[in-house]
Amino acid sequence: MSVPPDLDLLRDGFVPEMRDLVETAAEALLLLETQPGDAVAVNDLFRVVHTIKGTAGMFDLPILVELVHAAEDLLGAVREGRVALKPEIVDDLLGCFDTLSSWVEAIDATGALPEGSADFARTRSRRYRGWLGEGDNGPQAAPEAAPKVAAPATTALPDWFDLPLRAQIAGFLSEADPAARFVLIRYSPRAECFFSGDDPVHLMAQVPQRLWFRVEPSAPWAPPESFDPYQCQLRFDLLSAAPRAEIDQLLRYVLAESDVIEIGRAEVFDGPFDPIAAELLATQFRLASAPGAAVAAIATAVQALFRGAGYHVTPEAVTLAVQQAGETGSDLPLRRLRVSVTGEPLALAEPPTPPVAPDPVASPPEAGSASDRALKIEPAKIDSLVDLVGELVVAKNALPFLAVRAEEHFGSRDLAREIKQHFAVLDRIAQDLQTSVMGIRMLPVAVIFKRFPRLVRDISRKLEKTVDLQIEGETTEADKAVIEALADPLLHLMRNSLDHGIEPPEERRAAGKPDAARLLLRAAQEGDKVVIRIEDDGRGIDPTKIRASALRKGLISQETAANLSESEAINLIFLPGFSTAETVSDLSGRGVGMDAVRHAIEGLGGTVRLSSVVGLGTTVELALPLTLVVSKVMAVEIAGQLYGVPMAQTAETVRIPTGQIRGIKGAELVHLRGALVPIVRLRERFLLEPQPRPEEAVLVVRIDGVPIGIVVDEFVSGMDVIMKPLGGILRGAPGYAGTAVLGDGRVLLVLNLKELL
Repeated sequence: MSVPPDLDLLRDGFVPEMRDLVETAAEALLLLETQPGDAVAVNDLFRVVHTIKGTAGMFDLPILVELVHAAEDLLGAVREGRVALKPEIVDDLLGCFDTLSSWVEAIDATGALPEGSADFARTRSRRYRGWLGEGDNGPQAAPEAAPKVAAPATTALPDWFDLPLRAQIAGFLSEADPAARFVLIRYSPRAECFFSGDDPVHLMAQVPQRLWFRVEPSAPWAPPESFDPYQCQLRFDLLSAAPRAEIDQLLRYVLAESDVIEIGRAEVFDGPFDPIAAELLATQFRLASAPGAAVAAIATAVQALFRGAGYHVTPEAVTLAVQQAGETGSDLPLRRLRVSVTGEPLALAEPPTPPVAPDPVASPPEAGSASDRALKIEPAKIDSLVDLVGELVVAKNALPFLAVRAEEHFGSRDLAREIKQHFAVLDRIAQDLQTSVMGIRMLPVAVIFKRFPRLVRDISRKLEKTVDLQIEGETTEADKAVIEALADPLLHLMRNSLDHGIEPPEERRAAGKPDAARLLLRAAQEGDKVVIRIEDDGRGIDPTKIRASALRKGLISQETAANLSESEAINLIFLPGFSTAETVSDLSGRGVGMDAVRHAIEGLGGTVRLSSVVGLGTTVELALPLTLVVSKVMAVEIAGQLYGVPMAQTAETVRIPTGQIRGIKGAELVHLRGALVPIVRLRERFLLEPQPRPEEAVLVVRIDGVPIGIVVDEFVSGMDVIMKPLGGILRGAPGYAGTAVLGDGRVLLVLNLKELL
């Protein structure tokens, strides 16, 4: 169904607004579930949903309005205390918000609502009102899956499409083209429809290409003394040859009260009939069409079929139908006979096709906070501004090199001093500008944290576990790129904690723990790092089981397993392909989770630390740089070329007499600060000629917590650089994290020490 043209003109405003509102509504609903008696929470949720309805109505989206209006009615009953907020109702409303999110994305991507939206809104609205006792699709019915974008609509024939109704419309379709499709409408206005300005008779009179029309009381008439003329008590059935899209457009404001189905001759004349009886009837038709057919015998067999199926037909009607079928060579007289009966079927009602339940752990798409709507800037514009600031920093850093050249090559000390003075001013302005621009890119971790209450709720319900999620430090800020890159690692860790770490209630009771597990998600800024901690009070990680699983999968040798400490054994879960799950499920067991977490975090220049105590719980700590735009590196020189080492991995720089470096079993070690530190010479790694020196410049770094001494030719200095990934034929080259341009025009290669060493 197409979106009105005016929405295309305002899509830039409508889509972001709806994303924020739907996301806020889902958050408010989850909060209300944990605090069902909080009047402020229910009022906040009701207000947001009402705003969604108003926004959709402003852009003339009646299908969306109808769905939200039904949800609003249900929330109104919750607010008034008429309906208790059960978990099943929360599931229904969360499903509504998920559907709205998918519709908003469809509008943004294609400019249209998904096919089947009207049918879905109509059915789901009845379900929501079923909780209020207003519909026939009450809370016992399973929720339907939201229609996918561009998926064709399919409509099952409803129970009210019975034989008496078919008999009434059969005459209008008996001579119709077998391929033609018609629209059958059943409109059951709400009793109070007059008070909302609806006129059912006028609405039905506007239906184009009407073929048949019927008005019936929706319930037995009330006694005259209690009859209320201000309540609608009628039901309207109508058959039309107009296209389905026209009918949906006409009924767009009464979707919840309307059933609209597409039918043809086959649905009318065939209908539900026992498969064996239908096959026998077809056989009798073939006999009637044969030359010299025994009409009387065939009529007797046909009458017996109908009688056995629970229908009553007269012998005269059957004989006439058999004669007409034989004369015309068409089975239409026999099929017409089926819908001419007035008796009700006894046991031929086919069960309706059960609706498909939605994925219980589906998460809504990520969206920004509705409280931060003062000024919205496209991320691409901010990224462009950051790039320009980076270029300014590079250009500014050229001035010190220019000052040195002015003094050493041209002998102008005064000019060099003046350049340095201007550099100091420009450096202060550039730093302030860089800080301001980077502040624009900073986002609170709440942007990703807010998706996890829904995730924890859905997974814990699926696993039948009780989990109390606590979130702390959600106002902690980090660079946009860091926040976005954290989403998948945090998702892996939270799912692992819920699936593996937290025990079922009965196991927790046996261990003397409360039924409700505690799951903590905390963020804090520590220096130039943002630290994310995921902590649970579950069963913990058993190093013996981890060691045995790694051995069984061939990830480590028997000798290595025997020499592992408990801490080292626990960290085996970061090995590629490691998993302790016995079976593969939609939550775990594929052996890619923790390896993917470490790879993603280290790719951002961060670290992962894991600690666990059997029976008490597990803690995973992620430490990442606040920003990925400006990187701090230690510049070193090797054979005249500058290389950068991430400052986060640098422990210290020392100069060590060459005689203190000892060779043991083909490796070099040095005794430093009471510990033996392995030595790696970068000249050898780069296949360069060794350069004997009486004193070695050693840069001590830490890789996975292990100190390693790197021998370089010379230390240069620590500096801030704008690092870019390798491109062209060097893209993906191992051992290098990226490049940066220095102020004098030279290129600095930033090393990836974990790959290199």
